[in-house]
Amino acid sequence: PADRPITRLSIGDADFLHLGHARAALLSDYVARSCDGSLLVRFEEANRHISCEEERALLCDLELLDVQVDQISHARDHDEMLQAACEQALREGRAYVDEMRAAQIPGTCEQRTESALRSSAD
Repeated sequence: PADRPITRLSIGDADFLHLGHARAALLSDYVARSCDGSLLVRFEEANRHISCEEERALLCDLELLDVQVDQISHARDHDEMLQAACEQALREGRAYVDEMRAAQIPGTCEQRTESALRSSAD
C-alpha cells in the first residue's frame, strides 16, 4: 500500500561499504522493518560506473549486516528521461547553458552576481 514507507540507502562511487554506509544501512533497515516498509538501495554512480562485481560485493556486505534489501535502482536508469526533460526545458526557455569556466563560478556565487546568459534567457 501507498502508506508504507520506503527508506533509501544511497551508495555513490564506492567499491566497498564504509562505516557511514553501514550506519545509514542499519538505520534505514530498522525504520523500514519497524514501519512495515521497504528498503531501496540506489547506486548513484556520479563519477564512474560501478561494476557488477563491486555491486555484488556491496550487496553481500549489506547481507552480512543482516540488512534486507527490497529494491535496487541505479541513477543511470533515469538518464534518458532526465536528458529529455533538460532538452525540453532548454527549448521552452526555462533553462540555459552557461559557458562560464569552473574557476569563475565560486566568485559569482559569493558575490551573488548573475550569469550574463541567465539574464539573456528570459
